[in-house]
Amino acid sequence: MSETRAIKRNVWLYFTGLITSRLGTQIYSFAISLFILKFTQSSLLFSISIVFSMLPQVVLSPVAGILADKWHKKTLVVATDVLSGLTMLALWGYTQFSSLGLLPIYLSTFFLACFNAVFATSFAAAVPELVDEAHLVRINAMKSIADSGALIAGPIIGGMVYAFIDIRLFILLNGISFLLSATSELFINFRLNPKTEHPGAGASIAFMDSMREGIAYLKKDKLASKLVINIMFINLFGAVFSVAFPYGLINVIKVSDQMAGVANGSFAVGMLLMSLILSQKTSFKSPLRASGIGIAVIGVSFSVIGFFYSFGADAGLWVAIGITITGFIMGLGEIGANMPISYLFQTRIDPNYLGRLTGILSALSISIFPLGTLLTGLLIGITDTAGLLIISGLMVTFLAFKLILDKSLKTDTIETETI
Repeated sequence: MSETRAIKRNVWLYFTGLITSRLGTQIYSFAISLFILKFTQSSLLFSISIVFSMLPQVVLSPVAGILADKWHKKTLVVATDVLSGLTMLALWGYTQFSSLGLLPIYLSTFFLACFNAVFATSFAAAVPELVDEAHLVRINAMKSIADSGALIAGPIIGGMVYAFIDIRLFILLNGISFLLSATSELFINFRLNPKTEHPGAGASIAFMDSMREGIAYLKKDKLASKLVINIMFINLFGAVFSVAFPYGLINVIKVSDQMAGVANGSFAVGMLLMSLILSQKTSFKSPLRASGIGIAVIGVSFSVIGFFYSFGADAGLWVAIGITITGFIMGLGEIGANMPISYLFQTRIDPNYLGRLTGILSALSISIFPLGTLLTGLLIGITDTAGLLIISGLMVTFLAFKLILDKSLKTDTIETETI
């Protein structure tokens, strides 16, 4: 098999495994959320399920990064998808003898989150070895297509599943989807473009020493450390938006449920379109500048949506349409910001540390989210939602231009081509 053919095969197998796993997770999350809300009618118990899904990612992502750097990534990716499938099959087996209750849901959610933390970190760290550098942008675009496609289709299919299919049958199908994903991943060549030497799955790992090595590398690499700090602050304001945006839709401009769904969906549509556009590129001429522009688009979108919210409930349909269009543009900016950063990390960071840095960044990003959510909940009570979004947008835009103009972060330019 020629190298080009092997690379394309890897890209499509990666995409198939990822979208099967992601779509199954999104559908399950949406359907089980509806089940919990209807079963308990309690926002507190629903919030507990969110904690069970987020906490393992915060704790385990750095550990997953160490495993990804020290063990065979293929083993980790396939094993965690198999374990996720077995978790769902075990839950389905439980429902054959007892009614579905909160405890088995919480436990299955917790285990799925644990396995997903290792799966996501290992797969992300494996990307530079799945393809050559000319195909890095394309494979990252395929990941974004899988993520945004699952984000769009998950709630739609999940709603239909909840309405028309017994939840027990759906749990069974979800377990099978994880096993199908693992099967496709078995055929991926994880060493097509080898950049690291792994001691193997049987090697002993000094976790604390490995973590210290990762942190020391992060401190030494000025580009990586500054990017991590900037991404944390941007995620903080992103958490503000994630609370203020739906709150404003329902409580400030008071749109219908259908219009709220369209406005939320427009973001994922923008992500999908930009992913398709960037899938034709082989590289970025200036990754930092490209990412900074994407972040600036996000910041301006925050402020524009805040401006629309300032018209209140009497603004009319045109405001809802304006918010929907802005959400679409923000989705374009989201991928425009993320993909160049991913490309930069994959080409600049020593592959022997990529797993650990991915895990550290994931843990920091997720852990900052509850702080932003709590802060927003407090601020909404003492200030107006429109002003909060406008200020958040201005801060994100400021961080974007700071990133673009920071001369200490200049990297070698790489010519952009199309395939």
